[in-house]
Order: sequence, then structure tokens, then C-alpha cells
Amino acid sequence: MKWYSAVAAIVFFISTMALVHVQSCLSESDCKEDECCAAPHPKALKYGTCLKLGKERDACTLLETKLVNYGGKYVRGCPCRFGFTCRSARGLKPLPGSLAIFTLKCYKATPAELEEATKISEGEEVFYEEIIEDGKVIEKKIID
Repeated sequence: MKWYSAVAAIVFFISTMALVHVQSCLSESDCKEDECCAAPHPKALKYGTCLKLGKERDACTLLETKLVNYGGKYVRGCPCRFGFTCRSARGLKPLPGSLAIFTLKCYKATPAELEEATKISEGEEVFYEEIIEDGKVIEKKIID
């Protein structure tokens, strides 16, 4: 009877794996329009997995961290879908590469954030004027 349970577990595992379809990618063009190509680790950039773009309250990756030289991949996750922006709950946007990326989530974008996201996704450089109060950036404005 024990062997029957083991066989049933193996069959269940294999059938479950067949239902889960994971699309691997070499570049962003291998993924659907609502997905990005994400590498699992900064030291493993050759292959990635197509993951869904973030929706409200999903964990996210900054648009600026797109690795153009590696097929447009992101590392460990995707940015937010259009209409959302990737930031901390306090509204702060950390610098790419900082440890704060692990606490970023997708939130509804303001008109200024939509403008910024559009420019970045079109490959334009974006320059900012920062308003600093008590040593903290309280507002960032895009300089044309």
C-alpha cells in the first residue's frame, strides 16, 4: 500500500509540473506584451524567465534597471505595468542597486510619474531637480 501512495504522489507531481507553463527567454522579445524577461540573479544573466508586469501592490523592479546589453532583461523581477509606478510605501524611489529594491511595490502613478516612465521606456535620459528638506528628498521634478 505504501508503494501505491508513492506512485500517486509522483503522478500528481508530474501532472502538476505539466500544468505550470514557464516560458524561458533570452531577451524581452521572447515574452508577451504584458511580461518582461527576468534573470534569476545578477551573475546569471544569459537566460531568464518571462514574468508578468506588476499590478497594484505587486513587488517590482525599477524601469531604469533594464539591462540593454543582456536582451533587455531585468534582474529578479519585472517593473510595473503602464499606469503604475515602482516605489516604496512612503513614496520614495531608491537608487538602482540599493537594498531598498526588496521593499518596492507598484502604486498608481501620478501624471509626473507617467511622464517619467514614458521617457525612460523610450530610451530618453531623464534629469531631475530635487527639493530637499531636512536632508531628505521630498519632491523630484523632471527637467526638460
